[in-house]
Amino acid sequence: MAILAAALGALCSYASALVVPLAVLIAVMLADYASGMAKAWSAGKLCSKTGLRGILKKLGYLFMVLFSLLLVFCLLRWFASV
Repeated sequence: MAILAAALGALCSYASALVVPLAVLIAVMLADYASGMAKAWSAGKLCSKTGLRGILKKLGYLFMVLFSLLLVFCLLRWFASV
């Protein structure tokens, strides 16, 4: 648990360089979701199940990006100690 806390703390210290790219990613995801909802509404196929699936996909994308950043950080720390 302490290793995870240390890794997350170190990742947060480097987060200032990641704020803009993550903000752009989130903005593009919101625009994609809004355009999908608008298309579904105009086609008369608006469905909450489909909308929820889209939100879960986008959360999965964010999880994968954050997990890969954590993995890269841990690998860099490990290679620096070798």
